Amino acid sequence: APGGIAAFDLVVTYDASRVEFVEALPGAMASSGELDAADSGEGSLILLYLDADGGQSPIAANRRDIADLRFRVRPNAARGSLAFGGTFGSGGDNEANPVTGTLTPLSITVGAPLSDNADLSSLSAAPGVLAPAFSPDVLSYTVSVPFEIDRLSVEAAAEDPKARIDISAPELVPGGTTTLTITVTAEDPEVGKVYRIRVDRAAPSATPSPPETPTQTPFPSATPVPTLVPTSDTPTGPMPTTAPGGDTPSLRERRLLGALLAVSVLAALECLLILYLLLFRPRFRPRSRHRSGPAGTQRPGSAAAGPSSPDTPGSPTDSDMV
Repeated sequence: APGGIAAFDLVVTYDASRVEFVEALPGAMASSGELDAADSGEGSLILLYLDADGGQSPIAANRRDIADLRFRVRPNAARGSLAFGGTFGSGGDNEANPVTGTLTPLSITVGAPLSDNADLSSLSAAPGVLAPAFSPDVLSYTVSVPFEIDRLSVEAAAEDPKARIDISAPELVPGGTTTLTITVTAEDPEVGKVYRIRVDRAAPSATPSPPETPTQTPFPSATPVPTLVPTSDTPTGPMPTTAPGGDTPSLRERRLLGALLAVSVLAALECLLILYLLLFRPRFRPRSRHRSGPAGTQRPGSAAAGPSSPDTPGSPTDSDMV
């Protein structure tokens, strides 16, 4: 198409003591790969443009910028006006016709250089104490907290008020280590520092078991006394109830106790019978038996014989003698 630019080159000049070249980006008219820049480092920059379709696309009124050149002011650059110039080299359109151009000088004002101070003036964490003590040149710290603390409140201030501070303080891991970061970006965005706080949080302590509530031992209830029906092998007499200690006697023990009681009763009855015989049975006198001896003599210890008399009623006879 008429007016289409296929290629060109130009030279840009600048004061290398005050600024330095950073990069060249394609503008609205160019696309990636169509623009190339070579900086000498001594105040001159060669810019080369080569259209991808050979200049088929004409220059439009709203697409006149080809390149975006970026420079950085040096830290110790003098303040004031700074001029950019250059010369157009050669160029051609899509029909290989020469293309000419001119560069209009450009002036900018250089202000104070951007600060590269990314130091902190103070740093603290609560609750807790930083170890070691804070120093702008020390970037790593540690803090130990009990299990009850799940977050730290971090406060930081920059030496340069134009610096930006970003704090990341996540929830603390119980029984582990959590790292908190404090990122400081200087006024010059190319300069920054990262301070780190390593927080050691204690593990949860073992939950004490609640004290056991003593249970009252219930009093033993009286054991019901079984009613026994007398049988041929069931002993007579009072039936034992509960043995000492609250235990119920077994059947064998009950039988043994019954037998002992029966023996005791029989012995008592026998004693009563003997006592009755001794007290209430009629008494008797045994008949004297005489032995013949010399006349006019009697046996010592024996009574003299008297006249015989008939048996007294109630006197025992020989048959009554035992």
